Amino acid sequence: MSRLNISRFGSIYSSGVSTSACSFRPTFISPRRTNILPRGSTCTKSAAAASSNIYKSSRLSLEECVSEIESILDDPGISTLLNSSQAAAIDSLRDKINQCQQLINPVGNGENISSSMIPAPVLENLEDPNNIFLASTYGGLKVSNSTADFASLWSEHSSCPSSDGVSYVPPEWESLSEGNKTKLAEILSLNNLERWDFNILDVVDLVDGCSVLVLVGWAIIGSPSSQRVMMESLGKSLKEEEELGGYNFSPTLGVDHKMLVSFLRSLEAQYSTTQKYHNNIHAADVLQTLHSMIRMGIGDLSESLSTVDVFAMLLAAAAHDVGHPGTNNLYQINAQTNLAIVYNDKSPLENMHASKASQLVKSAHLLEDFSREQANLVRSKMIQAILTTDMAHHFNSVSYIENVISRFDDDGVDWYDFVRTDESTDVVSDIFNFMIHLADISNPTKPRSLATYWAECALSEFFVQGDLEKELNLPISPLCDRDKTNLATSQRDFIKYVVLPAYEVLGKIIPAVASEVLPRIKENLQYWESQC
Repeated sequence: MSRLNISRFGSIYSSGVSTSACSFRPTFISPRRTNILPRGSTCTKSAAAASSNIYKSSRLSLEECVSEIESILDDPGISTLLNSSQAAAIDSLRDKINQCQQLINPVGNGENISSSMIPAPVLENLEDPNNIFLASTYGGLKVSNSTADFASLWSEHSSCPSSDGVSYVPPEWESLSEGNKTKLAEILSLNNLERWDFNILDVVDLVDGCSVLVLVGWAIIGSPSSQRVMMESLGKSLKEEEELGGYNFSPTLGVDHKMLVSFLRSLEAQYSTTQKYHNNIHAADVLQTLHSMIRMGIGDLSESLSTVDVFAMLLAAAAHDVGHPGTNNLYQINAQTNLAIVYNDKSPLENMHASKASQLVKSAHLLEDFSREQANLVRSKMIQAILTTDMAHHFNSVSYIENVISRFDDDGVDWYDFVRTDESTDVVSDIFNFMIHLADISNPTKPRSLATYWAECALSEFFVQGDLEKELNLPISPLCDRDKTNLATSQRDFIKYVVLPAYEVLGKIIPAVASEVLPRIKENLQYWESQC
């Protein structure tokens, strides 16, 4: 067998590709799913209902509450982490306690509370039973159980061992009822998380749309330790086959689960609470889809990637749309928004997502136990993966990966022999970036009910952009004109010209994609064609 001519391959490589949360769902999907409110509404009301119990349980006076808040504002180590909005928000809470007013919604009805989130590391370090209440109000932690005894809950949470980095129990998990814990443990089992037909909406239903990304991210990136913790909290033990699965980032990289959850919590707080597509649920769905791809018989391809590479790509999947404003790059450029100006019209959204992701990784101290070389590699890989999710690169990416595969065929080189060599590292990294992009556009590859749900969510968000473009007298972006865009036609064309050809290329690398995913894509294509 001939070996690959690296110089010839290099010419192909250099000509390749240059180097997108609504927490509620539309009511037209399914009768059983029409009760989900925007993320935070149900949970905030729950916190309000339980707020009086906090003070009864902890026996803290109003003066002590004010003192606790002032300690946050006066501590230089904490105050430096707060931006002006965050500092103003917590100061407002102090004032309202002084006035004996209602504690919930301290920043006012008209202000977006997500912009006033206190950094999760600050909340994690507050040794006080009111930590959970503060977190539910400002830190992105959403508690859905209106009958929760927050002081007892925090006491139980604080007593859980976490020094080994893997036994940490997130309060998002502890706040669930025993029944919902049992159901969620099954949904987030390793066997179920690997399924291509995994239904992210099942998670949403159990947690009332709250902390979806935190729990799914913890379950995947923290596996198998997270599954073990879930089962132990239910008085059960993890199945032997699951003990041997998962990524094991804690023993191999030293990833601390408390810091991981802190990152995921801060990340989820930066996803929109009003957008119907680019939201925390979409982020969790993309993360699970990438995980399914990785576990779907990728086999020898993974031998060319280090554990650091895989960790970085999972972080990228979770963060790939963080801070998305609900309008696309074309809108940013045509409207000359601040993002377009800052990033010179070059993938403004993706550059912003990558920047926010890097900031959140740093503020959560997620990589503090990594060597400098490892930390830089994680950041570099994560940034590059997020940048490749720009749809403007799609056709170049498909062409590049297809050319790589064709060159192997022409040279008679066995692909799986090549991926075992040191020469394959850059190529395999590009393929994994391609996989993240395909996970981002995977909606039409899922069961029809899910595919339809996501298609309707996407168009709903696009139409909001189109309405804004009309109002501002800007060119209306493709698929954004509600008067001219048809759901069935748009899905037919999206699958036929974008999704199907790309997944056919991926199927040449991952055989299970060809056998399990392509048939579903073709079924959905036939369905939408029948609706045109």
